[in-house]
This record gives sequence, structure tokens and C-alpha cells, in this order.
Amino acid sequence: HKTPRSLERKSQAVNALGEAVNEFTINVRMEDMARDVAEALPNMIRIARYLEEASHLLPEIQALALQTETLTKKAAKDELLTVLEDTKNAISLFAFPYNDESGSVKSENEQTGKKPGHYDEAVIVMDKFATSYQTAKASLLKAAASRSLSPEQADEVLDRLSHMRRMTEQMAKADRMLGTFSTFDGTKESASENISGKSQTAA
Repeated sequence: HKTPRSLERKSQAVNALGEAVNEFTINVRMEDMARDVAEALPNMIRIARYLEEASHLLPEIQALALQTETLTKKAAKDELLTVLEDTKNAISLFAFPYNDESGSVKSENEQTGKKPGHYDEAVIVMDKFATSYQTAKASLLKAAASRSLSPEQADEVLDRLSHMRRMTEQMAKADRMLGTFSTFDGTKESASENISGKSQTAA
């Protein structure tokens, strides 16, 4: 399946941005920076790399979505559609945190004094993704064992499914690390403590 040009351009744009961040951090004079800014730079590099890898894998997810539509094994197709939807929800959460339904980021005045609960939501989203991922993987292996899918087709779908898991986890890592800088309620805390390791999916 061919990847849409618009998706390729977006992926290339993210890669170019990541390269620019790396170039900036290499050449910047850290002695002229405030201490907290200098200490944040290594994490910014890691975030850029997480997002670069996620963008690199994004075309594989598009290919998986197109390939899923061609499957004749209903159980495997349904499970893949479920995990694709869960992936879409995860991407939406990590790429656009704190957005309202209109797609515009809410200001502090619009938060009504209530904590956004972003990281609690992230735990739920990743746990749901982990479950649907494992279910889809098991369904595909079963279909391959019963010859409902050819070995070549099963391998291709499983590879893309694995790429989707990797992409989602990289976006979750970037989201967690961004949360270590500051949270919307004005407190400093580690988001990695809020999103537990149990949401990490098995390969």
C-alpha cells in the first residue's frame, strides 16, 4: 500500500524539527543559561527523538489500516479495527492534551479550577491499548495457525502491529517526559510516576 504524500510530508517535517532541536542543543552555550533550562536540555533531546521515531513509524500505521480492510478473517479484522481505534485515541490524547471538543486548547481561566486529570486518562488509554494489542496479536496468530491468513500476510500484519505498539509507546514516553517540566495545576511532578509501568505492552 502506498503512503499518502501528506502523511509523508508531515513525518518528514517532524524529523526535520527533531534534527533542528538536536542541532540547537549541540551548539547552544549552556553556561549562558539558567540552571533549570540547562538541566532540561537533555530531556528535550530525548523528547525530540521519541517523536522522531513515532513519526517515522506513522506511515506503517496507515498501511496497517489499509491492509486491515482487505482481510477476510472477520475475527482478526475486528480485533485490528479495535486496536487501530485505541491507537487513534492514544495519539489524540498525547498529541493534543487538554483540548476541548472544538480542538482549541483551553486557557487556565477555562479550566474552572479543576485538575485536567491528563495523566490519569493516559493510564486508562494505554491500558486499553495494551489489552486490544494483545487480543489482536493473539487473533492474528490463531488465524495464521488455522491457515485463514497466509504466513506471508500474517508476518506482514504482525510486523505492522508491532510498529504501531512501538509508535504509541514512544508518544507516551514523550508525553510523560513533557510532564516532568510542569503540570497545568502549577506543580512540578514526574508524569512517569502517574503512568505506571503496567501500561507498557509486551512485544
